[in-house]
Amino acid sequence: MEWDTKVSPEGRVVIPVEVRRALEVAGGGRVRFVLEDGQVRVVSPRTLAVALWANNHGGDAGDSVAEVRAARGHDRDVEAQNQRRVASNLRSSAKPDQRSDDKVAADLMAAVGLVG
Repeated sequence: MEWDTKVSPEGRVVIPVEVRRALEVAGGGRVRFVLEDGQVRVVSPRTLAVALWANNHGGDAGDSVAEVRAARGHDRDVEAQNQRRVASNLRSSAKPDQRSDDKVAADLMAAVGLVG
């Protein structure tokens, strides 16, 4: 559908009632003008919200919720694998470390080059 409207000397236009109803915009409401390739689209806040929702719930961007859940599951699996590896290494150690906390700290500082 198309509607013609007049531009006032101040640059104002009246949005036809049919367009306001379709966009669910009441008097005093806000709209956004989007200029693309020499054409203007009038977008309502509701239209923007629907587009945002679609992008986060399987719209053109895919299903980001499922992707985040899958990534978290992968991270949990990797962490569990690391914990099992550390526990296995602790169990297979021939003898426990007998160094004092001060000796461990000194050896660590020497290893990273903070002391000579």
